[in-house]
Amino acid sequence: YARTCERRAAEKLAHLERMSTNLDALVVAITKMEAIFNASNFASFQDQAGPGVPRFGTKLKVLCELIESIPENEQVLVFANSADVVWVTKKVLERTSRKVLHLAGSADVRGRIISAFVERQAQVLVASLQES
Repeated sequence: YARTCERRAAEKLAHLERMSTNLDALVVAITKMEAIFNASNFASFQDQAGPGVPRFGTKLKVLCELIESIPENEQVLVFANSADVVWVTKKVLERTSRKVLHLAGSADVRGRIISAFVERQAQVLVASLQES
């Protein structure tokens, strides 16, 4: 019985150590996100994403910087609040050196976009949290 308890305790400890590692990574990600949302300068930049695209602010600038800092062999999934925000975010991210896709269109088109992303034809996929 004692050996069974020791084994279970060792398994629980190993599980807690894995959770701690995941928690550390989560804390780093949350800290980076806080830096985005707590940025002191929320003024719009004079830059434009293109004709008819609204000016973008600090959050998108920091997002671009974060994506540029990610190794090229890694991929990023960016969620936005609405289809309009997805479109603007995609336009802004296209100014980075990374290939960007956005999830839009019919189910068939979305399937092809997801397949392209899974096949690493793009490093960034921008998707909406709302159904289109």
